[in-house]
Amino acid sequence: CVSNPEVIAQAAKEAIAKLEADPTLFCASISPNDGGRATFCLCENCRALDPPEAPLVRVWHPKDPNFMVPSLTDRYVHFYSEVAKIVAERFPDRYLGAYAYSAYRIPPLREKLHPNVFIGFVGLTYMREDDRQSQRADWDAWTRSASRFFLRPNLLMDGMGFPALYCHRLVEDLKHCFDT
Repeated sequence: CVSNPEVIAQAAKEAIAKLEADPTLFCASISPNDGGRATFCLCENCRALDPPEAPLVRVWHPKDPNFMVPSLTDRYVHFYSEVAKIVAERFPDRYLGAYAYSAYRIPPLREKLHPNVFIGFVGLTYMREDDRQSQRADWDAWTRSASRFFLRPNLLMDGMGFPALYCHRLVEDLKHCFDT
């Protein structure tokens, strides 16, 4: 439950402990775990952080394989930023890392990202050009939201083992990402 103040305080405590333990550490991760069936809190407080006008995303639900909710990005940006406020009091020159990924990849609509949060954008796919262009637009919007930002594509997932040649589009996107 990323809206829970105790979860925010615990995440900040753990990040501070990581940064204290290693003075050379530039960034401590506060990103949700990846892999397996992703479940997300559906409590009233978390859902109140999700703008109803946000694009719908599919999330796992035990009774409905097509369960859709508004993008969860704003709730995660809120969480990342609240944790960063606490950590920045002790470490103003260090960062927290998180991903724009999964049900929280679409750019935030309401929440503002704390400047000490370093975002890794997981996107840019190559099997459908309309998806690629949509994700490039998401990249551009994130670059306006995050002061520190990097690309972490899921390139080996495209095609799911089928032959696919997208080198020229990848080069275009890497140039675009570098320029922006």
